[in-house]
Amino acid sequence: MVDNRAGGVMIRTGARGEDGKPDSAVIDLLDVDGAVVTNAGLIAGNDADGIDAGLSDESAWASLEVANLSGARIAGVTAIDAEVDTLDVDNAGFLTGEDYGVYATADDVSIVNRAGGEITGGISAIDVEGGFDIQNAGAISGGNDERHAPAMFLIGDGTLTNAAGGRITGGVAISSDADGLVDVVNAGVIEAERLAIQVGGEASVENQAGGLISAALGIVFTSSIDPDALPIDTPTLVNRGEIRGGVIYDAGMVNIADIGGRLGANEEGWALTFSEDADERWLTVRDGAVIDGDVLAGETNDLNAARDREDSVATFEGGGSFTHDLSGFGLIEKEGAGTWRFSGNLLAAAFDVNEGGVRLDGRFTGDEMTVGTGGTLSGNGTIEGDLVSEGRVAPGNSIGTITVTGDFTQTATGTLAMEYAADGAGGTVTDRLVVGGAATIEGGTLSLTSFDGSTPRYASTELITATDGITGTFDTVETDRAGLVGRLLADGDVISLRLVDTENGFRALATTRNARNVATVLETQGLTATGDRDQLLSELAALGDADAAAALGDLAGSEYAGHWRYLRGAGRAFIDGAANAGHAGHRGAWITGFGNTGRTSGEDDAGDLRWRSAGTAVGIDFAVGETARLGIAAGVTDGRTTARSRDAGIDTTGWHIGAYGAVPAGPVTLDAVVAYTRSSSDADRSITGTGRTARGSFDTDQVTAAIGVSTDLVVPGAKPGTPEAAAGAPSWTVTPMLRLIYDRQKSDDVTETGAGAAALVVQGGTVEGLEAFAGVRFSTAYGDAAKGETVIRPSFTLGIGQELLDRDQTLTAHFAGDPANPFQVDGVSQGRTTGRIGAAVEADVAPGVTLGVGYAGAIDETGGDHRLTAGLRFSW
Repeated sequence: MVDNRAGGVMIRTGARGEDGKPDSAVIDLLDVDGAVVTNAGLIAGNDADGIDAGLSDESAWASLEVANLSGARIAGVTAIDAEVDTLDVDNAGFLTGEDYGVYATADDVSIVNRAGGEITGGISAIDVEGGFDIQNAGAISGGNDERHAPAMFLIGDGTLTNAAGGRITGGVAISSDADGLVDVVNAGVIEAERLAIQVGGEASVENQAGGLISAALGIVFTSSIDPDALPIDTPTLVNRGEIRGGVIYDAGMVNIADIGGRLGANEEGWALTFSEDADERWLTVRDGAVIDGDVLAGETNDLNAARDREDSVATFEGGGSFTHDLSGFGLIEKEGAGTWRFSGNLLAAAFDVNEGGVRLDGRFTGDEMTVGTGGTLSGNGTIEGDLVSEGRVAPGNSIGTITVTGDFTQTATGTLAMEYAADGAGGTVTDRLVVGGAATIEGGTLSLTSFDGSTPRYASTELITATDGITGTFDTVETDRAGLVGRLLADGDVISLRLVDTENGFRALATTRNARNVATVLETQGLTATGDRDQLLSELAALGDADAAAALGDLAGSEYAGHWRYLRGAGRAFIDGAANAGHAGHRGAWITGFGNTGRTSGEDDAGDLRWRSAGTAVGIDFAVGETARLGIAAGVTDGRTTARSRDAGIDTTGWHIGAYGAVPAGPVTLDAVVAYTRSSSDADRSITGTGRTARGSFDTDQVTAAIGVSTDLVVPGAKPGTPEAAAGAPSWTVTPMLRLIYDRQKSDDVTETGAGAAALVVQGGTVEGLEAFAGVRFSTAYGDAAKGETVIRPSFTLGIGQELLDRDQTLTAHFAGDPANPFQVDGVSQGRTTGRIGAAVEADVAPGVTLGVGYAGAIDETGGDHRLTAGLRFSW
């Protein structure tokens, strides 16, 4: 036993032999069994070893225990050189060798380098051959690049543990031969310039949380150079800390890598490279792991090689991000909750997404990717192969596209989850699935979800395109909003989506019943819209609320249903002119020009209609006896109706013919008139915000008739016997009147052109009116024709009419090409009670020649009509 106490100094000077080894040691323990050295001072050899222990007879037994206490130092060519059966070194001080810190050949070697302890060597800090257990919590450094010597060189079976706080450094930090069974456990720092760890044989490296292994090349699992050596079985890596410089498997029948920390790349950009000759490769990437380089299953990593590697599997658990390439495996699989994002290039024979999510933003090349019932595939990546979905496929990360160069199949358990969002221009964009082969939908679900919280009134977009066609359909289409209805349209190689918001879409914007009727049809059409109808709905969906509401009103065609008001007024204006054309018992001819303007404020459901017209009528009176007359008349009227709040109108030309007559019957006069009108109308409607104008033409046949009874009551202009009477004050004629006015209109169908899907087909309609009129006319005359004076006859009329039949019209219309979805169009209405007022002046400007002008007005609760007339009559 050697006990060098604190302050003790043991020094010896020796010499090196031709082989460079020293010929002596400070403490020489040759053939000493059970030797124990305790050092608290200094043991130093000058060209001599510090401690040298060995056996001259190999059959003998020897053991050595060395305890180098804190602050103590053992130094020499080799600090401890032992060729014994067992060696135990417990170091808390300094073991410093010019060549080696510890050089040992033993069946059983135990080295403990405690915190604060240092072991250094010019060639290697530790060189051990035999079974070993090395534990380091201090510092071990050494290595000689010229002699290719590492800081630690291990030959045999054993375990090296580098605890937290421990540090092993050198040009090469750790190297072991290929015939041993070496386990390296690191929780500290293993750092080298060239190579951190090179292990052979049945080696394993466990880099624990907090551990760092760093070098230009991090870890290499090597094979034996001995051609007679048995093949290496299972080199294994478990990483929970950080490895810089990558890992290379250069041997092993089964390569195992379990990555849960951070794995950096070497200068080639490779983070993990497996042996080309391995039969199996098992890579597990744990939740949150980071791999900063490519992962290669071997030297040859094309698809054929991957197909031959059925037992080479890369498993990703939990979630994380892998931005590099991974290639050559038989299978990539995703297990466990969480999502892994892949943005590099992946190559494997197959890719199974069994659980959790895979966000593919790069490219996968393989025979098939399968999304299991518990898996989700998302991203904007490309699959060069087939895609089979039994789970959830959700293209994009927000709105995006997954591209499949092969075939796509969704089974009955699958879900295709698509997002939609506003495109910033009033339209909608959605996720897409682009398939280069055939797409087969065996059922399952299509799920539609808003990405940005918006809900389109209408959306039309392609969801799936497949070059070789699409077969099958989804069992269910789900949306994330109440009232949002989705429908798919399949057309050969395209499945398109139609989305219609039935709660907050077109109907919610409609402000009239007509507009709501149109909106209801549009929402129905939206689920199957194609071509220009799809384009029209997209145009409407892109409008602001106000313009969209206006467009819905434009589309209704309310002008057609309200045109009857104009025609009724024009027909009655003609017969009024004929009925008042001449005087009983006279013959003559006449011509009258009239202009008309009117409007109705309408109801909320029909809008505001305005009209104007001008016309001319001519006629001939025939005297029948002294008191009766008959006549015939003809005329033409041109007019236009417009909608005040819309760019729409109808131009109408009407041709009139009629007959009239009057005959006294005792104290009363009976009169009657009947007329037929043929009107031709041309309509135009501009649809707000779409650039579309619809045009249509139609004809109307109209019969207008009236019968009346009146009597003249003469009221003297002055009381008889008065000076006024003597002066010839004119008398007044008061004429009470009763009339029935009937009209019937029958319009043709209208088929519009010029507006594509916005054009209407409007069914013709029939309107009948019957007005009972009661009024009184006040008239007088100034001037004496016998004296050559001009006779002027003013008159005033007041009355009230009651409409007994139709006061409005409802037509049935449908959009061009869509007769299956008709809707009703309400026109403007007429009040039941109409107040009428009139004034006229006639002047006999020459014998048998009369000029006249007049005004007639009609007002009801819906609007009014005003007419001016001017005429010339010849009598004989």
